[in-house]
Amino acid sequence: MVFKKTLKLSTTDNDKSDNIVKHQIKPDGGWGWIVTCAMCLCLCLSTALRSSMGILYTHMIDEFGFDLTMLSLLGSINGALSYTGGLGNALTYVTGVVAIDAYFDKKKTIAVSLATTGISLSRIIFPSTMEFLLSKYGFSDAMMIFSAILLNLVVCGVVVFPQRLASQKVVTSKSEKLEKDMAFCKNLGFILYVLASFLYCLGVLLPVGFIPETASSRGVSVASVSLTFVGSGIMDILGRIIFGIIAHRYSFYVCKIWSACLAGFGLSMLIVPFSNQLYQFVLFNLLNGLLNGGVNLGYALAIKSITEPKYYSRGISMSLVMQGLGLLAGNPLAAYLQEVTGNRNAPYYFGTIIFLMTALVLLPFSGSIQREEKTIEIKVS
Repeated sequence: MVFKKTLKLSTTDNDKSDNIVKHQIKPDGGWGWIVTCAMCLCLCLSTALRSSMGILYTHMIDEFGFDLTMLSLLGSINGALSYTGGLGNALTYVTGVVAIDAYFDKKKTIAVSLATTGISLSRIIFPSTMEFLLSKYGFSDAMMIFSAILLNLVVCGVVVFPQRLASQKVVTSKSEKLEKDMAFCKNLGFILYVLASFLYCLGVLLPVGFIPETASSRGVSVASVSLTFVGSGIMDILGRIIFGIIAHRYSFYVCKIWSACLAGFGLSMLIVPFSNQLYQFVLFNLLNGLLNGGVNLGYALAIKSITEPKYYSRGISMSLVMQGLGLLAGNPLAAYLQEVTGNRNAPYYFGTIIFLMTALVLLPFSGSIQREEKTIEIKVS
């Protein structure tokens, strides 16, 4: 016996003219998991320089006598271009997310979560690797070796190729198909979410940018500090897992959980001004890594509680632009404050204030928006 299913969305009298479109069915697995692993490695490599910037700054100051404010500006430009459509990292990060989207539907959240652990792995591997290369070979030779390592990005791209997907016919109204407005931009929750994204990125790179230089000025070797980022990366992965489980169980309170992680991230920076021993920097990086994992995953999940699903991709795109602006201004501003005040702890006080402000911005929006339900009729013959 052959069953034939027809999916029909209920419409009003004015929408009787329906249009039949082909909807691609994504495999939700198979070769998609290979692509996910490749994108994990891709993100690991593409964020390698950003994860090591503090180690790089310290050596460039000692070897070339560069100013910390200028170095921070150069690093921030790199991060900003990656988020607002620049070359280099932008071509790896954005295309990686799009590639995963082409292979997954129901399991997309799992696949993206696994792929983004590459950012955490980068914090585990590359700070100590950069310190070893700089100490052994010097700046120029270390950069050549580092460039050769990053060329493995090409291998990651090889496994991504167009997938032949099955298709099914779905009957949908023309009015629904053409509905692509920007009304969600007027939503107060989304406006504050974008503001929170900007503020969050003002301070997110402060630890990796300033900890090595701060520790070095207090008699802790850069080599020792670079090893503390290994623990930070491990705790980052653990933070993503814990936050994901809690957010799945209490999805209505995603924004509040995210706000708590943001506040904790900011308060953890107050450990640094009182740190003079290696174990204190270890404690900070472990706690900071755990909260950073929750902060990064919370950013991706919170928008689903604020906007409707059909606006999700456009909302993420707009928030990425604001994140790029935040990354551009954050570390240079903190370095300028340190230079003007003459206080090496100024970046950490700045970061604490920024993250507490970010935590307060989305706190009123603690619940999910009410979804508009549609009537669906299924006829089986």
